[in-house]
Amino acid sequence: MTAKKIFLATLLLGLFVAFLPSGFQDAQARTTQDLKPGEGMKVVETHCVACHDAGLITGAEMTRVQWNQLIDEMIDLQGMGTLTEKDRKIILDYLEKTQSPPGPR
Repeated sequence: MTAKKIFLATLLLGLFVAFLPSGFQDAQARTTQDLKPGEGMKVVETHCVACHDAGLITGAEMTRVQWNQLIDEMIDLQGMGTLTEKDRKIILDYLEKTQSPPGPR
């Protein structure tokens, strides 16, 4: 590697590291602010907000069946890792309580 390439690589790495913490803090603040408090919120943050802005979740109202189908699609088509049955239940319970259409469930 030439000295110029090493310098540029070091500069890019430095810029990346310099801005990384503030980006993570902004994302964490947005996540905490957007998701409705409740049991299971942290599991949703871990599995869902890792890839999506919380606004995608809070902007949707779906039934438990629809949320479950969406999780299947994320796993099958989008490369999301599999969930344990326990985490899937926690996520679905949370979404059913906070992001389902009004009315009987």
